[in-house]
Amino acid sequence: MTTPLPFDRLFHTWSRDPINRLGFWSALLAAVSATVFSVATLLELVDAIPQLLGVRLIYASSLMLAVTVVVMMSSIHHTVSGNQRVWSFTGVAFAVLYASQVSIMYVVQLFVYLPKARRGTLSESETVLLADTFGTFLQAVDGLGYLFLGLATLAVAPVFTGGGLPRWIRRFFVANGIVTIPVFLTYFVDPGFLPLAGLWVVAVPVSTFLVAVHFRRQRGTVEG
Repeated sequence: MTTPLPFDRLFHTWSRDPINRLGFWSALLAAVSATVFSVATLLELVDAIPQLLGVRLIYASSLMLAVTVVVMMSSIHHTVSGNQRVWSFTGVAFAVLYASQVSIMYVVQLFVYLPKARRGTLSESETVLLADTFGTFLQAVDGLGYLFLGLATLAVAPVFTGGGLPRWIRRFFVANGIVTIPVFLTYFVDPGFLPLAGLWVVAVPVSTFLVAVHFRRQRGTVEG
């Protein structure tokens, strides 16, 4: 008898229940990423962390959040049946738009802007174009991305029906959609809306963690 390789065993384990496993891990990683972002942002605001470390944590965790939210939304979609699938699929579509927008911002910041800024080789035009400050091109890209994230959570909220855990997921997804309004205003109108937009640091970590719990409870109940 041939001894299965570790990868084969892992593949076999995941193939038994891929939807709930992917849903659980993607939602959990999304919750961790959103939490790291939130903590790093708060520490940076009070100067309790070196600025470069704080900025790197913010961008790296935001990039991870974008990727994991797409997988989470796709997993949610595959647990939904009937007419409700139009909402879950719309959520997936908006999540893809969100990730495609913000990933540009974070990759540029991590691997182009910050290294060049440290070396002192940024030109004036690059500073204007690439800086993460109000009114710049990449800020607009980032702001549009978070608008799509809010629309994604709003779209998928109706598929969580009933009381208990689904009700709380629905509430926090709707809350994140509502918070998108001050987030959008912060990016495109006036940074003074930031305190209201700051409610994001609660809505996203909590909602994604609750989705992880939901998928954990559903282990073995989804066939495809």
